[in-house]
Amino acid sequence: MLIRVGTKNNYYSNPLLQCLEMVKDECGFNIEWSDDVPPYNIWIEKEPIAYIDIADGFKLRKDRKKIIDKFGYKVIFKFHYNVEYDYGEYSNRIIPCGLYRWWRNTKFDKNDLLSRERSIDVVALMRWWNRGTPIDSMKTWAVARRVIIAQAEKLHKKDYTILAGKKVAIDIYEKLLLDTKIGFIWSASAYLGWKIPEFIQQCVVMITESLGKNYPMVNNIIFEDGIHCVFCDDPTLFGQVAIELLNDKERLERIRKNVVELWEEKLAPKKVGKWLYKKIVEVC
Repeated sequence: MLIRVGTKNNYYSNPLLQCLEMVKDECGFNIEWSDDVPPYNIWIEKEPIAYIDIADGFKLRKDRKKIIDKFGYKVIFKFHYNVEYDYGEYSNRIIPCGLYRWWRNTKFDKNDLLSRERSIDVVALMRWWNRGTPIDSMKTWAVARRVIIAQAEKLHKKDYTILAGKKVAIDIYEKLLLDTKIGFIWSASAYLGWKIPEFIQQCVVMITESLGKNYPMVNNIIFEDGIHCVFCDDPTLFGQVAIELLNDKERLERIRKNVVELWEEKLAPKKVGKWLYKKIVEVC
C-alpha cells in the first residue's frame, strides 16, 4: 500500500503525518510526500481517503465542508471535537483527534520521569492574546488565562516556586517542564490545545477546565478527573487546587504515574501512528 500525503502541510498537521511515517515498516506500507496531494490530505495511491481539519472551534467551517464535499473523504480527523455537537451528515466520518505534537529532544525514560526531583511547583505560561485578541481583551478565555496567571503569582508570594506570565524560548520550555510538578491550562478557541501532550510527555500533572467524555482526543483518549489530571472550572480556584494537590503527595504521584502510562500506551508518536494507520485502512 502507498500512502501519499501533501508536502504543503504545516506545523499543525505535520506531527500526525510524521507519526504515520514512523510506523511504515512495522505496519507494512510505503509513504510518499507529494506536491500533488493537497494540504491536510491523506491519499491511498490516487484516491483521497482522509482529511485533517485543523481549524479551531467545534463546528465544521463552510470552507472545510466544501473541500470535504469536493473530494469525498471517508475519514475526517478533527482536532477540536465535542461529542454533543451536531455534525449532521458528516458525523459518521469524523474521528476526534486533538491538537497533537511531541517534544523531539526528550527521550522517553519512564523511571526518570517518575523519580526525578522537580523543583518547580507550578507553571502558568499561557498567552492570553493572539492575532485576533488584543492583550487587554475581555474575551472569556483571555480573562480566565489572566486570572490563572495571577493565581500562580499568588502562590509565589506563599513561597511556592512558580513560572507565570513570561515568554520562554521553546527549547528552554521543553526542559523546564521536566522539572515541573503542576501545569495550569485554560482553553481558548482551540479546546484541546498543544499544552496537553506537551505536559503529558514530560509527566506534568495538569489542572484544567473539564475535559472528560465530551472531549475525546487522539487514539480514543478520554481524560478523567483525578486519574490523568485535576478538573477545575473556576479560574479563581486554581491556586487553591494546586496547594491541595501539592500537599497530597500520594495523590500527586498517583496521577503522575497514570500520566506517564498514558503517554507510553497511547500518546507516544508510534502509538499515534499505528492508530492513524488502523483508522485509514478500516475505510479502504
